[in-house]
Amino acid sequence: MDIYYFTMLLLAGAMLLGVVLTISQSIKIQRDKKRIASLELIVDDLHNNFNALCSGSVGVGKRISRLESKSRLQADRQLRLEDKTPAMQNYGNAAKLANKGADMDELVDYCGLSRGEAELILFLNSQQQDQQTH
Repeated sequence: MDIYYFTMLLLAGAMLLGVVLTISQSIKIQRDKKRIASLELIVDDLHNNFNALCSGSVGVGKRISRLESKSRLQADRQLRLEDKTPAMQNYGNAAKLANKGADMDELVDYCGLSRGEAELILFLNSQQQDQQTH
């Protein structure tokens, strides 16, 4: 009879251990499901942010393309205007010389500008170079 009770006790202990392990696994599964749901929300949010970023970058790319096109048109117009007006040719030549590092006396001597005009061209050239470096 002792073996019978011992076997029953052992069987009851094994069943109790099985129930405890099953409950423990159920709790872990529920916790993991909540964590997965939370991570899915984060992934969805990141996906939406990525889509918005891509859409925005396409818009920015188009805008930059339009601005570059306008800039090229303005540069072409400016060159055509400088070529048509003899006085403007002097300013254009002076701007090119200033860009190459000419000083005020060189602009006055080679381009026939007044000192004020030469100062202005040198100032504008330095501003343009500052913008290009930033």
